Amino acid sequence: MAWNSWLTYRLVNNPSDENNESVSNPDTMIVNHTINGYTTDITETVKKVQSRVVSVLATVDERTVTGSGVVYHSSENDCYILASYTTVQNSSEIEVRLDSGVKLPAELVGGDEKTDIALLLIHPEFMVEPIDFGDSDIVKQGEYVISLSGRTPSTGNGSVGFGVVSFLAQIYREFTDEEVGWIASTLFTDIYAVDNNVGGALVNLNGDLIGLMTRRATTVDSNSRLVSAIASNEVQIVVDQLLSEKSVTRGFLGMIGRNVSDLELYEKSAYNLTLDNYDGVLVTEVIADSPAFQAGIQEGDILLLVNDIEIKTVADLRALTYQIHPEDVVTVIVNRRGNTETMSVTVR
Repeated sequence: MAWNSWLTYRLVNNPSDENNESVSNPDTMIVNHTINGYTTDITETVKKVQSRVVSVLATVDERTVTGSGVVYHSSENDCYILASYTTVQNSSEIEVRLDSGVKLPAELVGGDEKTDIALLLIHPEFMVEPIDFGDSDIVKQGEYVISLSGRTPSTGNGSVGFGVVSFLAQIYREFTDEEVGWIASTLFTDIYAVDNNVGGALVNLNGDLIGLMTRRATTVDSNSRLVSAIASNEVQIVVDQLLSEKSVTRGFLGMIGRNVSDLELYEKSAYNLTLDNYDGVLVTEVIADSPAFQAGIQEGDILLLVNDIEIKTVADLRALTYQIHPEDVVTVIVNRRGNTETMSVTVR
């Protein structure tokens, strides 16, 4: 009897001890309490970024096509918006709806069909906060990422997704007699894509843009219903050309590679590379019948120079493709099993 009285006293007057005893006694019931108003780093990041994501509505053949966009740059009354070119292509009218609900007509400055990037211009009478760009070249497989889309007219809400980077890839598209092929740096995630995702933001946990969401990028390893995005560093190169030229020009070489400096020891061994850490791009794939293929470049070659321009990383190779033009003849120097080889490549 005395024992029961003491136990009742402990349970009523010492609730903090309940959790301690529940750990040591497997028969004790544990009650979990939900805490309202709890915030996380993710919710804070969403709050920071959401105002910089917009909705884009385009009128195409008397029907409305809806997508998302992000605020790229704002100064005085000029505000540039990044969006999906698929959304605004062949449109007769474009409207941008800011997160605040303000609706503004937009003009198409320029677009790039291959990377699905469009640059729009609006003229708000107030400052709009642009999104911060992150460095997509340092994004790692397995890194946490957040996707954000603009608010849909039907619900007034935007969508948020959270997941990881499933894989990073340089996506290749076939070239034909009518169209030159292209290669773009792309991020793939395990986040489920909603209809309004395209053109929206893929950000890291700091809220920095690391990709512009698209539906054009797919691989044999990807699912079209999962979020994929053109890497932010590639987006920046495209936007620079759209601002200066209103269109994008790129040359096609037809090789895909990896940074030699990023390879693990076992990978270097597999390619019979020395253990020294030197710069260059390891060619991991040469597209059949491409300019690189026809010039004799092989898988396993270490790309060192193109027209005397040092190619230390894949980023250097990517930037170079936007500087060369179809029909240019470039001199490529590679390291092949310790020997230097020089080849001429006719760009397509």
